[in-house]
Amino acid sequence: MKKTWAVLCAALCLALLCACGQKRVDPVPGGPRPEPEAPRLTSLVCSNGELTLRFHKGEDGAWLWTDNTAYPLDGSCVDELAACALALEDLAPVPDPAGPETYGLYDARKYVTLGYSDGTSVTWRFGTQSEDGAYYCSSDADLERVCLAPDTLLARMGQGIYTMAVLPDLPAPSVDQLREVSVSRDGYTDRLTTTDGRWLRSGSDVTVDPDVQQLLSSLCGLSLTRCVDFAPSAGAAALCGLEPPAAVVQVICAEAENSYTLTVGGLTEDGASCYVTVNEDTTIYLMDASALETVRTWKG
Repeated sequence: MKKTWAVLCAALCLALLCACGQKRVDPVPGGPRPEPEAPRLTSLVCSNGELTLRFHKGEDGAWLWTDNTAYPLDGSCVDELAACALALEDLAPVPDPAGPETYGLYDARKYVTLGYSDGTSVTWRFGTQSEDGAYYCSSDADLERVCLAPDTLLARMGQGIYTMAVLPDLPAPSVDQLREVSVSRDGYTDRLTTTDGRWLRSGSDVTVDPDVQQLLSSLCGLSLTRCVDFAPSAGAAALCGLEPPAAVVQVICAEAENSYTLTVGGLTEDGASCYVTVNEDTTIYLMDASALETVRTWKG
């Protein structure tokens, strides 16, 4: 037994010695080391002196509005802003600049800050405008390097967050798919139902009524044109004529996914658009006033 243990120990020691004597094999002998990953753009802050927009990327890499991450942000709009901001690096410096203070860069209220995954950031500030409308600008990395930037970025920044919303698609049923339509205005509700291809109002056949046909057609294919207020504060609906509303339309279709309720408010100042909300969503949108003319003037 002792002899057996001695043989086993000797074999184990020999194996360990052989292992220690082996050199680590380089998976790519003499090959170049991989380049470190370049810092990625992860945040963007833009200010035109009156409005400041803040964005950052979520865990999935999608852009989010920092002030309200639930906002349905169209990330392509932020990509466009970021592209304009990144292009500032390629601007040629102004020859023989007079100095940052001459161009209002020391106290500039217009700026854009690009934040990166390694924790670094670069801020570009925009001062006075040249005769052709371009902005004198410089970065905090080199304030003395003054450039002239086109007004593209500042113009985009001034459009505001609500031009960057992904608008929901409203159902677009055909008239044949409609089963019931109710229009409530001025305390009165006009209810239309269909049976065997005929449209009825309180039992009376109104199928060939041109006003009824106009109403039914107008409720098929409506679309939103712009977001006005996401998660509106108290009183916003009243200011938009939605409390009380000018009209409430309920559309019931054969397929439940095509049914919807539209609350119609007042007109915009130019009269071209109308304030609306959809179903239970409190978000206030705009819709072409001409598309809602029949609903807004419906008398039943």
